[in-house]
Amino acid sequence: MKPDKFTLHYMESHPEDAASSLEGINHEDMCEFIASLPVRHAALVIQHLTPISSTSALARLPLDIVIPILSRLPANQASALIRRLPAEKISEITSLPGLSGYIKRSLRYPPDTVGAIMDTDNLVLPVRFTISESRKHMKKHTAKIQNRIFVTDEQQQLKGFVELKEIMFANYKVALSQLVRRPNIKLSVRDRLEAIAADTVMQQTEIFPVVDHTNRLMGVVTNKDLQQAIAELSGNTITAGAVTNDFLEILDVIGNTCSDLLSNKNDVNAG
Repeated sequence: MKPDKFTLHYMESHPEDAASSLEGINHEDMCEFIASLPVRHAALVIQHLTPISSTSALARLPLDIVIPILSRLPANQASALIRRLPAEKISEITSLPGLSGYIKRSLRYPPDTVGAIMDTDNLVLPVRFTISESRKHMKKHTAKIQNRIFVTDEQQQLKGFVELKEIMFANYKVALSQLVRRPNIKLSVRDRLEAIAADTVMQQTEIFPVVDHTNRLMGVVTNKDLQQAIAELSGNTITAGAVTNDFLEILDVIGNTCSDLLSNKNDVNAG
């Protein structure tokens, strides 16, 4: 199943639909197809598959394909997928030098903490910047722009945040520090997700800064990611090492059975 140019274009334009289509085929065929893709397209597919399917694919793919794919994913999503892999696969992946430092940092934290799900590759502005300098810096990192942008000093200490609209409409000579406001809520990398779930005040905020014990900005986390992680923890989430080889074989049996049933049905209809 070698992809042609039309298929690759479709995957770029409609990654969710492409991933949904792959969900319906045999896992062996799905992995073979993903392995045949350019890394950029393979990462798109993995990013939009269900956690079970993406974990199954990563567990089967060779490491020389897995590492580049993981490096193209957001660090929090990549680390979450790695945690779901069999223990031996986790050891193999984390021991390789090609794995992104952002991903390794996320893996340092327990899976039920904010540090495990934070985005460590985000846009941050130095407090010393003017509005003009801030805009120039943002143009280089357009993919990372959020509605709320956090500001740090030279030691990466969190100084506060600025709303995107304020930067867009402020005079370019104004110092960024004049617009900085302190966040009402900031999270620690060690905060437990279970404790956060009970805080109803947090529902009104879209994105939160995540700091360490010295108030150094370590990353950000969105309310959406928090709620998703909390929901997974409260359910029967697959955790690190839970996807065993037996589990993968069961997935294959289910997929093959469905294929056989469809094949038999078509034979009956044809007869």
